[in-house]
Order: sequence, then C-alpha cells, then structure tokens
Amino acid sequence: MSESKVSYKIPNGKGTYVLSFRHPVVKDAHGYGKKVQRGTGTSNQEKAKNLAEQLRELLNDEKWHVKGTKIEALKRYDSIVVDAFYNCIPDVIESNYALDSIPMKTLGDDYP
Repeated sequence: MSESKVSYKIPNGKGTYVLSFRHPVVKDAHGYGKKVQRGTGTSNQEKAKNLAEQLRELLNDEKWHVKGTKIEALKRYDSIVVDAFYNCIPDVIESNYALDSIPMKTLGDDYP
C-alpha cells in the first residue's frame, strides 16, 4: 500500500484548519478512496500539523481499517482524527451478491 497523503490548510474565508485525505476503505464511484474533509476546530498550525500526522499514521496502518477498532483508536489518537476516519465507514457493507447467493428456501418458514 502506498503512503496516504493528508493535507491541512485553512480554506479561504474560514478561521480554522481542515484535514483532507482519501479514505483507504471507503471508495468513491470511480473506485478511488473517497475524498474526506474534516474541520479541526483549531487555528493553531502546530495542533493542525499534529492532527494531520496522527491521521497519516492511522491511514497507513491497516490494523485500524476495521470499524471495530474505533474504541482502541480513541485511546491512541485524538477524537477529531478518529471521527474523521471511522464516521465514513458504514456499519454494514451492502452487497447484493451476498444476498443473491443465499437460496431463500433454505432459511425455512420459522426463520426469525
């Protein structure tokens, strides 16, 4: 996996930094990582740089790329970073293929 890029800047007309990155798990319509932008709530450049470094570390370590690791990630990373990453991951990944591959007659009438 190539190293993920994270940028931080203050957009025109805004007073606080915004983190920007492409999500390694959630894809856009073209199959690329979904572009994500999240406010940091800070105008302090050092704080924004630190948040960007934390996010870059999280993005580049695949052990964090599972929704179930969010609680553990909160112990290590700032909540702004954790929310920016995990709030994009759906609780359930939809797959028509998975549903189509289960013959409905095998579930039985008493299936809950």
